[in-house]
Amino acid sequence: MSFLAELKRRNVFKVAIAYAVVAWLLAQATTMAFPIFGAPDWALRVVVFCLLLGFPVALVLAWALELTPEGVQVAQGTVGNKRFYAGVAVSALLAVGWFFQTRAPEPIPTGSVLARSIAVLPFVDMSPAKDQGYFSDGISEEILNSLAKIPELKVAARTSSFKFKGADRDVPEIARELKVLTVLEGSVRKQANRVRITAQLIDAGTGYHLWSETYDRELTDIFAIQDEIAAAIAGALRVQLGVAALPQAQSIDARQVEAYELYLKGLQRWQRRTEADLRAAIALFEQAIGVDPGFARAHAGVALVYAVLPDYSSEPLDHANAKVNEAATRALELDPSSAEAYAALGSVARDQHDFQKSATLFERALALRPSFATARQWLGLTHMLAGDLARAEAALRTALELDPASRIIHDNLSWVLLLEGRYGEALVICRESFARDPADPLCPRKVMLGALALGELAEARSATLRVAASNGAPGTRLAEDLLAVAAGGGDAAALAAQLLAFDPDSYFDPASANFFGFPEIVPFVLAQVRQDDAARVALERLAKRQALTFEWVYWAKLIDPIACEPELRALATGRGASAERVQQRCVGVTVAL
Repeated sequence: MSFLAELKRRNVFKVAIAYAVVAWLLAQATTMAFPIFGAPDWALRVVVFCLLLGFPVALVLAWALELTPEGVQVAQGTVGNKRFYAGVAVSALLAVGWFFQTRAPEPIPTGSVLARSIAVLPFVDMSPAKDQGYFSDGISEEILNSLAKIPELKVAARTSSFKFKGADRDVPEIARELKVLTVLEGSVRKQANRVRITAQLIDAGTGYHLWSETYDRELTDIFAIQDEIAAAIAGALRVQLGVAALPQAQSIDARQVEAYELYLKGLQRWQRRTEADLRAAIALFEQAIGVDPGFARAHAGVALVYAVLPDYSSEPLDHANAKVNEAATRALELDPSSAEAYAALGSVARDQHDFQKSATLFERALALRPSFATARQWLGLTHMLAGDLARAEAALRTALELDPASRIIHDNLSWVLLLEGRYGEALVICRESFARDPADPLCPRKVMLGALALGELAEARSATLRVAASNGAPGTRLAEDLLAVAAGGGDAAALAAQLLAFDPDSYFDPASANFFGFPEIVPFVLAQVRQDDAARVALERLAKRQALTFEWVYWAKLIDPIACEPELRALATGRGASAERVQQRCVGVTVAL
């Protein structure tokens, strides 16, 4: 009799099929039941391992035993068939191999920022006309902001989580990139005055659903739904998170619904960070205020837009800051817990060189919303401008944990490292930014500076010419002159004269042949090519400007010899730096007189 016929005669195939069906059902049952009872991940793995290991055992028993009228007996020829036992042994080895290859990842320390972490992905717009993207994005962001108020929970920032909008990526892959352990995803279907929101909380490590729910509501219940979802998530995470401290569910009337939709549209435009979008955001927030003057978040939205508008337009700084003060003050009158309003006021204090007040306001915003990545980034920037580079680096690295996809946080952190003279580390950050976004317009300047400082001329040339390309032939000629001097040739004095010929206020002019685009880079470059006198003049020019360009370069280790001269020290303290901080950075520095 053939081997296959013998397997069939002994019912081995029937046993294998029956065992597989029962094992699959048991695995599904434990998958659903274990999370409910709080069983650890390893418990499920042990069950699956036992089921896999039991398969070859079942086959051995089916082969070796026969049911006869005299009872169960050992079948003839059982011991001698080597092929059967070889197959059984391979099955057992595969089960053991699976167990050790899929062992649970290293446990995350209890104190780690990742131990309690979540990313809120943009909810999918399921509306019939597919025209409610702003609304579904807004729902996601509001839930994110509500969770961000929980001190014990790390919440990935909007910039990073919304990067995956429309992306066909697995949840575990997204979680690894965002460095979180749980992910919330869902959909929104809005029609007339009804909305259906579906949300699922997923354990990124196992892919299992921790919680899911569907809400069918009138639009007047939208705030209540957001609060309800946030509270349910906190409960599903089984962490003592103080859910009662979350905003209480409230019903809203039709007027508030209209204002809220305008607010969500403004929020979407604010995130895009172009001058046209920022001005459109202001108009939408002001429309929301016109509909509901008591809507605090719309006032805070106006404040946030004006806080960044001068960086993306020719908006006068004084006018923008006056608008920030007006809108943020009104927002806090209506809602004293507005983290956005405190952050916006912190940016005004920073612009006015009151770095201590600025840091206090940002810390107040973070006390209200610990996962507010923008406030954390702005706090780091304030510490950097005040010369406290260690605290600046710490704040920016925390901001980067919250918002790993943020281009501007990477940019700020690379600047801090450049100021500290850690050029290699700054280059690593910029190379990583290039890998994520080859069109990144910010990092080429840092790569240029870091590579020049390290003498890596090939990389310096590539980055410098890339920076210069936007200014055409004049910019390219200036770049070639700089590269020639950096290589040990060229005329350093002539290069310095060219750079000093540019008015700092014209650096943002696209028609300018100065390819740097940022005036603070000039003294940095001049110091690198050992033109100390010219670097001193460039710094003094920057100190005459209201903008914080002087502070961006004053704390650079590269310029210690001239920055510690009495005149420049006086300029630094006159612009808000503490005398103690200036004294500390100049201890042991030989002044270039």
